[in-house]
Amino acid sequence: MLILNRAVEFAVIIPGVFICFMPVKKWIKVSLPKLYFLVTAVVAAICFFFGYLCAKGNYYNNVFFIPIMSILALGYFSVVNLEKRKLWYLFLCATAALSFAGLANDMTEAMLNPHKDMHGYCMYGITVQYLISLLILGLFYLVRNKLTWIFENFHSKSVWRTVWVIPALITFCNLMMCPLDYANVRIGKIFFLYLLVDFILLFFFLMFQFLFYQIAVSAAEKYAAEKTAFVYQAQIAQYQSLQAYMEQTSRLRHDFKHVMATVGELIQNRQYDELQQYTNDYHKVFSSYGQQSVFCRNAGVNAILSYYANLAKDSGIQMNLQVQIPDQADFSEIDVSILFGNLLDNAIYACKTVSQRERYINLTADTDTPGSFYIVMANSFDGKAKEKDGRFFSTKTEGSSIGLSSIRTIAEKYHGIAEFYVEDKEFISNIMMRL
Repeated sequence: MLILNRAVEFAVIIPGVFICFMPVKKWIKVSLPKLYFLVTAVVAAICFFFGYLCAKGNYYNNVFFIPIMSILALGYFSVVNLEKRKLWYLFLCATAALSFAGLANDMTEAMLNPHKDMHGYCMYGITVQYLISLLILGLFYLVRNKLTWIFENFHSKSVWRTVWVIPALITFCNLMMCPLDYANVRIGKIFFLYLLVDFILLFFFLMFQFLFYQIAVSAAEKYAAEKTAFVYQAQIAQYQSLQAYMEQTSRLRHDFKHVMATVGELIQNRQYDELQQYTNDYHKVFSSYGQQSVFCRNAGVNAILSYYANLAKDSGIQMNLQVQIPDQADFSEIDVSILFGNLLDNAIYACKTVSQRERYINLTADTDTPGSFYIVMANSFDGKAKEKDGRFFSTKTEGSSIGLSSIRTIAEKYHGIAEFYVEDKEFISNIMMRL
């Protein structure tokens, strides 16, 4: 019976398991039935094994805190295809939140059974712990979509490297506050001081979560605003270039009658050498004005394509663009422009890692399949790709690429997918979005 009681005490990790998996459901690598089986088996094994050790060795439950957390963390990281820093933060947040429920258990037992210690078992205490744990689970369920949004849109590596410290410190404080002898808690005002400190820690934890979410939203909005501003700047530059081109060609058309008069005069006088020289000079003048590239009928996307086409030309990259943007589509021009911008920005950077004669970018976009918009791009690179758990990472800086994450986010926003893979020294991007 004692072993079962100890196992029930360890089973309070079950709400924590749900808390850890709810916001990252879309990144789970195994099927849900298989996940349920694995989680049930691991949690049951942990509860009964460590419950047996506690019952036979008369240990405190907290003695096994680090081994249990290590087992759960390793299993968690192995079945979720998300950056480990983000998973570590969520794991510690769940641990910190449930540590308040554990302390509530101790406070209840200290109040009802002041002459016992942590070795004792109190049904009221464990009941309170379970009720508070379920309440915490409900709160996390309400904010699960906000957590998912943070993981999808907030990618500051410096923040993710340090933000886990707060829930870790809160967990440590709550563990240190667990009384070994409940009688000590009833001395003077210590019990009320315990409650006050714990409520302050809880308030600090909740405020930190709120502020972190606000910071993530502000950072994501700033990034989106910068991308949108870049799209508008490219459109303005394209418009100015087009306006200058129209003014130049207007002058050429105005002067064309004079050109034809001169040509006619030279022909009439049989001055063929002068005619050839004159036409050659006129061709050079006309060619100096250049031509405007039109890659698609969508003005915004065409501006982005033109901008990167010029960058590719300056970098000696052979670029082939075949883009057809559907006239009737639910996605916004800004989203599609950002998507093409991120694709070509990454491709141009990758092409610069190989010699100039090997540089190329081939991009096609069309709606050959009814109801879907497909983008396929292949570009050369040096073959050194960072890949982990089937996801590619940027080689520009350490960590995951914001550009690739943005492409995935936009594709998923329109019920599509974005896939990336490597064939020898060619990087291939496949994007599909529903119309």
